[in-house]
Amino acid sequence: MTTRPARRLTAAAGIAALTLLISSCSGQDDPVAEPTPSSAAPTTTAPTSSSVVPVSAEDQAVAEATDLVRAYYAEIDRVNLDPNADANTLRDVAANEAFDLQLRTALQTKARGLTQIGNVRVLEVTPFSIDLSSDSTTTPPKYPTIVMDTCIDVSGVNVVDAEGKSVVASTRPPQSAARIDVVQFDFGWRVNAIQSAGQPCEA
Repeated sequence: MTTRPARRLTAAAGIAALTLLISSCSGQDDPVAEPTPSSAAPTTTAPTSSSVVPVSAEDQAVAEATDLVRAYYAEIDRVNLDPNADANTLRDVAANEAFDLQLRTALQTKARGLTQIGNVRVLEVTPFSIDLSSDSTTTPPKYPTIVMDTCIDVSGVNVVDAEGKSVVASTRPPQSAARIDVVQFDFGWRVNAIQSAGQPCEA
């Protein structure tokens, strides 16, 4: 099991270009010389080798889990933005406890005639811990799990009633953090459980 500190990961890439200029000049009055056979050996260009760096299983898993987390928040938005949306599509991004929670919340929101306006912005998705071990013989079976720390911006999101009146508390913070379990089941990665939510994002 690998544990990483929850911090913003940054990456930088640099591209360098080199231009070689070659110039020559010859005199105007030089006599024409007889061509002589060249003794220089023909030049050959060595084949370029690929610089692709292999991706580790852990890095690949983190990339897939990160994409799933972003899709998770996007699907919650889609369901809450459309009063007629089928909330059961949340199964595509969530399972078990997380699915039950988001489905219940979505159905209650629709039953009260509330509609979301605006989208959540995912500011950060950072792996907190990684355990890619699995064991199908245990009860319940053990699946690869990555615990993710997320930070989302909800400052552009409002929730209004049937008359268009906002029901969002004035004390709601503009940003919110959550720690969630992302599990790779046989049918793919899903947000499986929410350890904590509603905390302020770390500076």
